[in-house]
Amino acid sequence: MIGRRDLAKEVAAEIDMDAQTVQNLLSLLLDKMIEHLHNGEEIEFRYFGRFSLVEEEWSIRDPETGEQERHSVRYVKFVPGSELNDEAMNRKGGEEDNG
Repeated sequence: MIGRRDLAKEVAAEIDMDAQTVQNLLSLLLDKMIEHLHNGEEIEFRYFGRFSLVEEEWSIRDPETGEQERHSVRYVKFVPGSELNDEAMNRKGGEEDNG
């Protein structure tokens, strides 16, 4: 698994930028994504995927009292884009396609 710091270092090396600056930009991007998801907006990165906040509600009945209990859960759903899905399925671990 790769973490935020390692990812920032890799990106920084590729674009010749300070790793801390890239890490700050990554943090800002993630904060903005959370903000927009919290506001009920979907986030789409074409070819990569789509993020959305989903809320599921259900109720159950207590068999002893007959009382209905309502429950809900919120979570972020990610649907991979076709290109990401194709690339992930066709690449072997760690290989890069240079052609």
